[in-house]
Amino acid sequence: MIIAEIALVSLVGGFISIDRTAAFQVMLSRPVVTSPLIGMMLGDVMTGIQAGLVIELLWIGSLPVGASVPPDETIVSILVPSLAIWQGRITDGAGFQILALALILTIPLAILARRLDSGIREKNISSAHAADNFARQGSVDEVERECLSGLKRFYAGYTLLIFFSLLAAAVIFPYLYALLPAFFLKGLERFYYLLPLIGLASLMASTRIKNSIKLFFLSFVVVFSLFEVI
Repeated sequence: MIIAEIALVSLVGGFISIDRTAAFQVMLSRPVVTSPLIGMMLGDVMTGIQAGLVIELLWIGSLPVGASVPPDETIVSILVPSLAIWQGRITDGAGFQILALALILTIPLAILARRLDSGIREKNISSAHAADNFARQGSVDEVERECLSGLKRFYAGYTLLIFFSLLAAAVIFPYLYALLPAFFLKGLERFYYLLPLIGLASLMASTRIKNSIKLFFLSFVVVFSLFEVI
């Protein structure tokens, strides 16, 4: 059952990931969209929303624009709700401590995914040059093939990264969670409530708009209220 879900999440996650920089860019890859979608696929939309809200706040000031490629928020948005939902089936509910632990463990993969993105971009330079040469020759089919090969690299790379990450995490996460003492789990739960403040502080540091303090205070109240309602 879980292997089938890992395969499904990986295939869909690979498609979502190409929206980040490679194609489309319709914001499907943003955490506030991606995590609820993954939650819906795995039968727990609420956990997906809880994960997406926090991850979106943490990355809201870091957008992949031009040559700037921040740590990959999309892969975190895929892995965190997946791990939390699977662990929640074992513990009878995905508590905030599970979400916090999943987030902490997947942050390094965001950096790994950024390196993957940069590596694929370098590979695609050769395809871009080849497409230019074929365009001069009037070979439309070859130009199309070279353009699609770049997308295929992104899709294959992200799909495989998500698959093997989920496979490893699905095995390791339950054992690690079972080893953690109660006080540590309580600390993780408290840490989860601090994450929105960290995200808002990051956004505040990157903005120059007037009355930003009032806006961010209002944003925090709204997000915290959503947490309480959820």
